[in-house]
Amino acid sequence: MERGTKWLVVGALVAAPLVVAAPRGAGAGARAATAAKTPAIDEVAPGVFFAKAATEPDFEGANAGFVVQDDQVVVIEGSMPGFARVVRDEVARRTDRPIRLLFDTHDHWDHSFGNGVIADAGAAVVAHARCAELLATRGAEAFAKSAASSDAAERARVADARFAGASIAFDERLAVGRGARRIELLHFGRGHTRGDAVAWLPAERVLFTGDLCVNGAFNYLGDGDSESWVAVLDRLIALDPAIVCPGHGARGGKELLEKQRRWLVELRAAVGEAIVAGATDPAAIAAGLEMAWYQEWTGVAASSRGENVAAVFGDRSGQRPPLVLTEEIGLRAEGKRPRDQAGWTPPRKVVVDAGYAEAGLELATLKLVAPGVELAVAGDRNDALKLVADADAVIGYCTPALLEAGKRLRWVQVGSSGVEHQVKLPRIASREVTLTNAQRLVSPPIADHAIALALALTRALPTMVDNQRGARRWELPPDGAGLGTMTELRGETALVIGLGGIGSEIARRLRGFGAKVVATNTRGGPPPPEVDRLERSEKLLELAAEADLVFVCVPLTKETERLCDERFFAALKRGARLVNVSRGRCVDTAALVAALKSGRLLGAGLDVTDPEPLPPDHELWTLPNVVITPHDAARGGPAADERHFLLARENLRRFVAGEPLLSVVDPAAGY
Repeated sequence: MERGTKWLVVGALVAAPLVVAAPRGAGAGARAATAAKTPAIDEVAPGVFFAKAATEPDFEGANAGFVVQDDQVVVIEGSMPGFARVVRDEVARRTDRPIRLLFDTHDHWDHSFGNGVIADAGAAVVAHARCAELLATRGAEAFAKSAASSDAAERARVADARFAGASIAFDERLAVGRGARRIELLHFGRGHTRGDAVAWLPAERVLFTGDLCVNGAFNYLGDGDSESWVAVLDRLIALDPAIVCPGHGARGGKELLEKQRRWLVELRAAVGEAIVAGATDPAAIAAGLEMAWYQEWTGVAASSRGENVAAVFGDRSGQRPPLVLTEEIGLRAEGKRPRDQAGWTPPRKVVVDAGYAEAGLELATLKLVAPGVELAVAGDRNDALKLVADADAVIGYCTPALLEAGKRLRWVQVGSSGVEHQVKLPRIASREVTLTNAQRLVSPPIADHAIALALALTRALPTMVDNQRGARRWELPPDGAGLGTMTELRGETALVIGLGGIGSEIARRLRGFGAKVVATNTRGGPPPPEVDRLERSEKLLELAAEADLVFVCVPLTKETERLCDERFFAALKRGARLVNVSRGRCVDTAALVAALKSGRLLGAGLDVTDPEPLPPDHELWTLPNVVITPHDAARGGPAADERHFLLARENLRRFVAGEPLLSVVDPAAGY
C-alpha cells in the first residue's frame, strides 16, 4: 500500500480488530435464513466486480464489490453476513489470490455487519479515521444489539457471525496497489456520515460510492450534512467516472451522481422556501413536494420522503447543530447546563445586529430556534443601545455603554476572535455576562493569508511586482538583495507560535507543502498529525533556533505582549522569515526593525503592526524586505460569513434552551 499525503494508522495491519460475536448454536437453519439469494455480480471492468444486493422484501444489505489486483483481492463493503459470504465465495471461485483488505465506506450496519466474514478470510479492515472510530463504538454496539435481539429474524441476520472493526485507518487518501487496478480510497468531507470515503479506480474510471450515492429511494440523511454532501458530490462528479457503483440499487454512470446531487439541491431549496414562507412542520412541507423527475428515477413520490425532509429541515432551520462548527472547526461547549442552575429563567428578548438577521431565511431560522423570544434587530450600535435596556442578550455588539445600559444582560456574542478589550470590561471580567467570540471561525482565511505572505517572502513576489510595474525589467536581483533570495517551503522548518485554531490551519497547509512543522501552545501534549513536534510556550527560544519560517498566531494577552522581542530575535536562526497574523503588539516593533536591518531576519510578512494603523512615516514602510497588509487576513467571503451566522444562530438556540454555549471566552486567560 502507498500512503497518501495525510494518513493515520490505528493499530497495525496484524492487530486483532475489535470483535463482537453473535451467539453460537443458531445452526445451519439460521445461516440458511441469512444466506443471500442468487447474486447479481457483474465484472464492470477487467478484474473489477460489482455485487448488487437484493432490496426489500429480500433485503441482503448494501451493495459490495471486489477488485483482483496483482497479488491480492480488495473487497469493498462488509455488507451483511449472508451477502458477505456470497462475495467471499465468489472471490474464491474467480481467483486463487487471497483477500487481504476489506474497505468500509462508512459505519452503518448494513455496510459493516459482514466485516467479520471477510476478516475471517484473512482480510484487514480499512476505513477513514472517523469511520474507524464509529465502527469501534456505534457499529460494535449495533451488532451486539442485533445479536441479542428478542426478534428471531433480527438475530438470524447476524447468526454465526462476528463483528470486526477497522485495524487500518486513513485521513484523506490511501492508495492500494501500484499496477493494474490501483485503488485510491478518498475522503472528501462529510456527506452521508462523518466518516465517508469512496473507492476510486482511476485507470478504469470506476467509482464505488457507498451511500454518498444511491440509485433509488434509499437515502438516509439522519447522520448526514445535506449542504456539505452537495460539495462532496461535486468533487466526485469532477472525477468523471465512467461507472458508478452505488451503495444501493443498480450501477450506472456519472448521471447517478448528478441525480443524487439534484435531489439534495432541490430538496434544500424547497425546504428553505417553505421556512421563509413560515412553515414549521416538516411533514406538511413533505406533503407539498412535487418532483416528477424524482418519481421517474426512484419509483416513489418525493412527498413520501418525509424522513429526508425532516433531516434537511433540521439542517436549514438550525434545529440540528451545524456540523461545520463542531466537527470541521472544532468548537466545543463546556460546563453545566445553565437551565439546571438555580435561578435560571428563559430569556425574553435578544438584540441582534442586522448583519446576522437579514430578511429571508436568516431571520426566519433565528425565529425558529428562539420560539417565544423577541428578536430586536439593531442597524447599528446606537440602535442596539436604545433596545438593550430589557434585553437578556446581544448578538454582534459589546461596548461599555451597552453593558451599562443592559442591566438584564446574561450573554454577549461578538464577531471577532480577539477580545483583549472586551475581557477588561467589569461585567465580562467578573463573568456576570458570558462572552462568546468567533474563535476558529476565521482560521481558514487567516491561514490562507499567512501562507500567501510566506510565499511572497520565499518566492520574491514583491521584487518581481516592482520589476513588472516599475522598471518593466525581466530580471531578479541577486540573492541577498531585499527579497531577491528565493527558497522552497519543502524541507523548511516552520515554527507555529500558538497552535490554536489559526495555528492548526496554518500547520495543515504547511504539511501540504512538505515543510517540517514545530509548534508551541500553553499545554504541550502529543502533536496532532500535521505537527512534527509540539512544546509548551516555555520552549519558544529553543525552537526558534531551528526555524526557517515563523508564524505568530497567539492571542494578545499579558503573557504574549511583545513575545517576539530582542531575546527572541537573538535566538532565531539567522536568515529566517517571520509572518504575523495575530496582533501587532505580540511583536516588539523596534526589535523587529533591528532584526530586519541587520539581516538576522531575512524578511517579514505583517498583516498586523504596532502601532496600528501604521503611520505613513514609519520606518517599516521603507524596508525592502517587508510585506504589509492592512489587518485584513480574516476576510473570508461568503463561506466565512456563513460560519459567523451559524455560530450566532446555534448559540442563540443554546441560550434559549438553557444549554452550554460554544466559543465561551475565559476572561482570566484573555481568549
